[in-house]
Amino acid sequence: MKKLRRNLFAAVIAAAALLLSTAAFAAAGGQIEVHCVDTAGKPMSGIKVQVQKLGDPKWKDKKSDARGVARFDKVEDGVYRALARKEGFAPAFYEFILIKGAAKETVKLQFEPGPTERQLYFENQQVGRQAFEALNEGVEALRSGNFDDAENKLRVSISLNPSNPETHFNLAITYLQGQKWDEAEASLRRAERLTAGLKEFMRSRDPGTENSYDQLHARLLDLIPRVPGLKLRAEASADLAEKRFEEAIAKYNESLKSFPDDPDTYYNIALAQANAKRYDEAAGSIDKAIELKPTERAYTDLKQQIADYKENELLMQARTILEAGEKLHKEGNIQGALQKYEEAMPMVPDRSKAVVYSFIARANASLKNDAAAEAAFKKAIEFAPENADHRKALAQYYMSQKKYNEALELYAQGGTAGAAADQTLFNLGREQSQQGNTDVAQLAFERALAVNPNHADAHFELGMLLYYAKTNDKRAKELLNQYLKLGKDEAKLENAKTVLVVIQRRSP
Repeated sequence: MKKLRRNLFAAVIAAAALLLSTAAFAAAGGQIEVHCVDTAGKPMSGIKVQVQKLGDPKWKDKKSDARGVARFDKVEDGVYRALARKEGFAPAFYEFILIKGAAKETVKLQFEPGPTERQLYFENQQVGRQAFEALNEGVEALRSGNFDDAENKLRVSISLNPSNPETHFNLAITYLQGQKWDEAEASLRRAERLTAGLKEFMRSRDPGTENSYDQLHARLLDLIPRVPGLKLRAEASADLAEKRFEEAIAKYNESLKSFPDDPDTYYNIALAQANAKRYDEAAGSIDKAIELKPTERAYTDLKQQIADYKENELLMQARTILEAGEKLHKEGNIQGALQKYEEAMPMVPDRSKAVVYSFIARANASLKNDAAAEAAFKKAIEFAPENADHRKALAQYYMSQKKYNEALELYAQGGTAGAAADQTLFNLGREQSQQGNTDVAQLAFERALAVNPNHADAHFELGMLLYYAKTNDKRAKELLNQYLKLGKDEAKLENAKTVLVVIQRRSP
């Protein structure tokens, strides 16, 4: 990207320097019509309008007529700029006007109040350099995810040099990140128009050789028609988050016209279809996502979940007795529901027994049948050992029963899906600490360190917990000193150093 920016800047400066051919306007069939208007759009007559072909130091000028129009006839092939100044107004100019053959181009110069003698980027290289510096700052802010700052910097660059297509391109990307769709498309179209002119100018200098503008122009032509698809995808994702599944499906499918080979879109369609209980369609969509990106674990996980959901749905449909049990459960007749679940169990295939056992466990837990609930939770795990949700359910049940060691043992085995055991334990410890359950939090942090002795944040959190509890300054000191070796967070490192000083004073 840096090389591309240097090439673009050099090309624009070269165009501004006008060091190419000295050929003047030759007789040709092209025409440029310049309309001069004020801020309200009213025509301005008597304005001296200048037109210059890039690469030619000469200007051709005419005054605008009563309609505010200055027309230049018999313009030869090339790329042009139009410039006009009027006392009390900032200079108005337009770039780049492409003339080929008998082309007739109309442009508008709108005059804004401002300093008449303000120098433009092609008149003063310092202005061009300032614009380029602001562009670089904007690009860095964009890369850092600071979109507001990126937009401000890029706007500054455009105010200094509105003719650099790369600036408009990066501003469009910034707008896309902020889901400002209309602004993004407008910036892309400005970038495309400018790039088309500069591409032709560069080609006239070195015919037959591809230049950086060819690449940028191709990218812009590819991206512009995709903006509606990007907007649809964003709207579809919002619908999905709000559980408007049918709307999400329709919009994701429409967005495929712009992104026919995007695996994430197929994944999201599958997710929406599964939530809408359109399982066969969801299976087809996730298979397409896997075909496009076979190494993505999230896709294969969703495929399994869809299969599970479909099986559960079919099971519920096929087992009227289970439906009756769920109805009773919802009505508050837990004992009646439990009887239905137990009655249905012999009729359920092994691959689905885990689901029914989870129903039985839930019912027994509500009825305070602790031993039966625990046994049913364990049977659910036994029949579906790969399903972390069942382990999580039992772990949460143990927590409610204050069987903390048993719960922590399950978390250490990976009690929550998608997280490493030490991180799961650490998250549990932090959650319990925030709720004031410091004893449980301490156990969770200690178990996290047993699983991973190099878990820096567990050292810090447990050390701080013991420091505030004033129960074991020696252990707190060990933990915080270890964080100083492992930690990366500057704020936490300073905090640990401060606390260690306090501990040393109160427990020499």
